Amino acid sequence: MIFKLRKVEDIIQRYTNSLPTTQYSPIHIPLPEYPEAVELLRNYELNVDHFVRILFIPSIRSLLKSFYQNVTEPAQIQPCEAALLLSIFAISAYFSNASDNSLLPCNDDLLKLSIILSKAALDALDYSKRTTSGSIEDVQANILMSFVVYHLDGFSARGRSLCAAAMVIARDLRLHRIDGDDAIPDTNWTTEAIIEREVMRRVWWHITSTDW
Repeated sequence: MIFKLRKVEDIIQRYTNSLPTTQYSPIHIPLPEYPEAVELLRNYELNVDHFVRILFIPSIRSLLKSFYQNVTEPAQIQPCEAALLLSIFAISAYFSNASDNSLLPCNDDLLKLSIILSKAALDALDYSKRTTSGSIEDVQANILMSFVVYHLDGFSARGRSLCAAAMVIARDLRLHRIDGDDAIPDTNWTTEAIIEREVMRRVWWHITSTDW
């Protein structure tokens, strides 16, 4: 995939006129510049993370930094990572307040930005589905995009399909066995492995609780 780093105001200006019919090529996706991406992640932590507890924010900060390094070098980009970050940006823009930071546009443009980045995230998810076997990042991105779609479209078929996709990939990753008798943690696990396991547990129980 090819990413175009642009200021969020440029993203809004370039893509707003064609909403809502714009269909991006899966290899050409707009991406906020790094300082704005950092601010969108900060807004996610402040405004969204408390009601969608499926991410470990320090790990996402590290992912954000390495992802942007790979984009600018350039290096191999994982579509699942792109989908996750874009979904974070999309839902962050929807719930952000422009007065909190001068890096972001006015509130009306934040809604447009959320719609544009949502389309980009869905394209990245589609590309990941066609080229990979699925990952925890795909599951997280589908969950976050189901929230974005719910707030933009209401309780729609597209939102339900995203929830279903999250569950299918999660089961393929055997997250439904995360607390089974055959999944007892090794006492020699590293801190990173323990954190990854806890994130997987949160993701699976979020899926089951919302499905109930």
